[in-house]
Amino acid sequence: MRVRILFAYNTNVLIFVGVVTLALSDIERKVLRIIGNFYAMKPKPPSIDVICVKTGRDREGVMTVLETLTREEYIEWRREEPDKMEVITSWERKER
Repeated sequence: MRVRILFAYNTNVLIFVGVVTLALSDIERKVLRIIGNFYAMKPKPPSIDVICVKTGRDREGVMTVLETLTREEYIEWRREEPDKMEVITSWERKER
């Protein structure tokens, strides 16, 4: 399990805030960032082929990452319509 320990400063004193579990791997974060950045530039999601080029992964590897992001509720996506995807904003995600 990957974790991040959170600290905060209060009047120049380092205070322990808590521990957050990092749910995404590097490739999952990269794909999510690609999708989000693509939406920021264009009003449509990137194609699977574009994600393959930007990540250097094969099509099946990208599909697996998209399935994980869907299961973890970071995006809405279906394998039957691979080029249709939508990022779920943090306040829309269910608490885990």
